[in-house]
This record gives sequence, structure tokens and C-alpha cells, in this order.
Amino acid sequence: MTLKLNGSTSGSVSIDAPASTTGGADITFKLPVADGSANQVLKTDASGNLGWATDQGGKIVQVVHAHITDHMYSTATSYTDLTGVTASITPTSSSNKVLIQCNLSISKYDNHSFIARIVRDGSAITGAGGLAESGHANQTDGVWWNIRTGNYFLSSGALSYLDSPATTSSVTYKAQGFTSSSSYPFSLNMTNASEAVVWCSPTYSSITLWEVAA
Repeated sequence: MTLKLNGSTSGSVSIDAPASTTGGADITFKLPVADGSANQVLKTDASGNLGWATDQGGKIVQVVHAHITDHMYSTATSYTDLTGVTASITPTSSSNKVLIQCNLSISKYDNHSFIARIVRDGSAITGAGGLAESGHANQTDGVWWNIRTGNYFLSSGALSYLDSPATTSSVTYKAQGFTSSSSYPFSLNMTNASEAVVWCSPTYSSITLWEVAA
């Protein structure tokens, strides 16, 4: 059965009942007594009474994941892309957020440090990462990872950050890193020693992007 409401000048709106209800029951819905606020939705109390409610955000809309087993050995002393540690996501709403979860598996000579960060579309994410200590001019802001390990083992560091890209265009996140001295390289997913022994077995890194409804 169809209930049809005609417009005052033209057009109409129709409400259709299903061909049958569960168990052939007669169902009655009671509408709210007033209009709701902007962006509210109708909810039921399971007894047929309808009311207005604020849509609950925080739901996961989509997930993008990359599992990285690429091997990389570098003496770079400025931020350089870490091979394969990248993922792209296209938010469905500009008000939604993107939860970044990234794990890096790094081997580093036990001297100086491996410094790394996540960038969005090639640029540092404002407000993400650490802050340099007051009076320490040689420190740098925006660092996500500061790792020092050894030649024969890897250290895994996992971090999360809730980003607000404010767009519905594709966004690319990638990890970048460097060593604080070219004399002491770093390796990704492999040991610096890189020997044919079980204790030098490679591991993996990963990056996961979660779109979270506002």
C-alpha cells in the first residue's frame, strides 16, 4: 500500500509499506511532536515511538592497509622516503578524520639515531610529532620515531595519530627517515649486519589508515 502526498503546486512524495511484515504483524510508528535539529536522525525505542537523535560519529568508514617487506639500507642525513611505507585514502567527508597507525622495523648502528616521521601529501603534518626541548637548538620538531638499536637486530616502533585532512580528495601518507650521521646507516626490515644467520632474519613494517566518521 502506498501513501501519496501531493505538493501544493506540483510533484508528490510517497511512502510505501513493505509487501508483508514479520509475522504479518500490524506495525504503528508514532512521529515526533516537533522538528529536530540540523543533521539529526530518526530513532526508534523499539515500541514504535520515533524521536530525533544526534547521529553518533566515531564509526569506521573504511580501512586501507599496507604490509611492507621491502628492504632498505641508507646513509641519508635528511628526510628520505622509506621504501614501500605509504598508503592512500580518499575520505568520504571533509569533516571525517584519518587515524594513522604505522609500525617501522629498523636496524641502526649503536651510535647516532634513526629519525623518522609521517608526512601527508609530501608535507609534515602540523601539530604531529614531538617538540624540541627549550634551549636545545640542535633538536628538531615533528619527530615521530627516534630509534637506536644494533647491527644484528631490529627494533619495531608502532605509533598512532588522528589526523584531520579536511578533504574528500585522495590523501597519501608516507614514512620518511634519516640517520643523524652518514657514518652510521640504518636499515628498514633487515639488519645492518645482513648476514646469512637466523638472528639476522628480516621482519616487516606496516601502515594502516582508518577513516573515522566525525
